[in-house]
Amino acid sequence: MSFLIIITSSGFELHFHFSPNKFFTNTTLTKRYEVPNLLIEDEPILKNVTGTTINWKPGNPLTYREVTKKQRKKTGQNAGQIRTVTKKERTDSLFHWFTPPSMPAVNLDEDEADAVEEAFDHDYDIAQAIKNHLIPKAILWFTGEAMMEDYDDDELEEMMLQEEGTGAQPFTFNPNSGDNPFPTPQPGDGENPECKQN
Repeated sequence: MSFLIIITSSGFELHFHFSPNKFFTNTTLTKRYEVPNLLIEDEPILKNVTGTTINWKPGNPLTYREVTKKQRKKTGQNAGQIRTVTKKERTDSLFHWFTPPSMPAVNLDEDEADAVEEAFDHDYDIAQAIKNHLIPKAILWFTGEAMMEDYDDDELEEMMLQEEGTGAQPFTFNPNSGDNPFPTPQPGDGENPECKQN
């Protein structure tokens, strides 16, 4: 399995890529979180959650198990007879997480509303744990701030010198510094005399 996280200004996506296996036919399972204020330091506001429907192969689901029980009929014409009943029992599995909680369309009482809110909170907490522990500081890597934090000034200077030795043009930009990543060209910098305007 490999893992990919995609962060945008309006939320993030978690992609899990799988090799062919005996359990399901999907090659990628995705969970999407719409968080319009993700890159703002306010409390995140979860707008919507969607997940991949898992296409289980026959007889190999990981989210439930089939349990066979014997029942004795207590009353009626066939009282005392034993029959065999097969039931599905939910198992503990991460794969339940790909089916996001749903918001009921009807008016909810206070207890039901609390249960729905708790389900969404739990779902989002799992996503945050995956995002923050599998790829620590994912948002800081997205904004470029992690590069600045992970190296001290001497290490950054050494990396830039190494890049200069290869002929590559290093580019570093700290979005919090107020520096313009596209400085105004100075006179004589790459001017093409044929392109001058009068």
